[in-house]
Amino acid sequence: MPKKTIIAVVIAVLVIGVAAGSWYYYQTRPKVATPNTQQPTDNSLAIVKARGTLKVGADIPYATMEFFDKNGQPAGFDIDVINEIGRRMGVKVDVIDYDWDKLFPAVKSGELDAAISVIGITATRSREMLFSIPYINAGQTIVVRKSNTTITGPDTLRNAVVGCQKDTLCEQETAKYVNPKNVRLYESFEETGNTGALADLKNGKLDAVMVGYEGAIAWVGSNPDLKIAGTGPFTDSFGGIPTKLGNYTLINAINDAIRGMKSDGTLDKITAKWLNTSEQ
Repeated sequence: MPKKTIIAVVIAVLVIGVAAGSWYYYQTRPKVATPNTQQPTDNSLAIVKARGTLKVGADIPYATMEFFDKNGQPAGFDIDVINEIGRRMGVKVDVIDYDWDKLFPAVKSGELDAAISVIGITATRSREMLFSIPYINAGQTIVVRKSNTTITGPDTLRNAVVGCQKDTLCEQETAKYVNPKNVRLYESFEETGNTGALADLKNGKLDAVMVGYEGAIAWVGSNPDLKIAGTGPFTDSFGGIPTKLGNYTLINAINDAIRGMKSDGTLDKITAKWLNTSEQ
């Protein structure tokens, strides 16, 4: 057989082999669903629209972000934000009080449509829930008694007794700067009588409390014996609104509302109403 013919036969066999192998791979490979974020087809928004209510969880109370007013109704920065989002979506908002450790499971299971509680957007959380675009930057901030002159920033916390809320970004930051034996973890920052992180800071049981900037502003604004250590937040912590993985149409509607609130100044007005960021 001529040499050229032999070469042609070998090439033909290789081409057929590659084609057959490719066909087998694509027929037998594991089927992995790829979310279509450009043209979502889920019914999450339709369900909310049909119900007429957006069910939202929040860990109440937390400073000026979410609390119960004198009539027992949810109020605060986060509440105004989510109510405005609901208004722009054309639905009512039902804010339900959840303990922090139960909030995310309720979102992931679909028990809640969404949650709002200055929830930091992290890589880990984003693998478990679908987040909106940020609506606030609430970096970690250190609050101390006004008489304290030794704590001026995170690098001066090593030997200080510091309080923070359990299972939050605050806990992760204290691990970087504070001796573990000096960290005091609180299930929440809710004050009950003379107990809680704020009370413990004021009575000397804590040297400092690490808290989101919005919480620090609220505490310092209502307690003249406290101050923010240093110049303010020492981290960036962008807060978003999570929903269940796969709820693309719902998160797109929430994002549209947030973008609108940013562009027309509504979010700035809500911020001015609740968070006085002037020098304390």
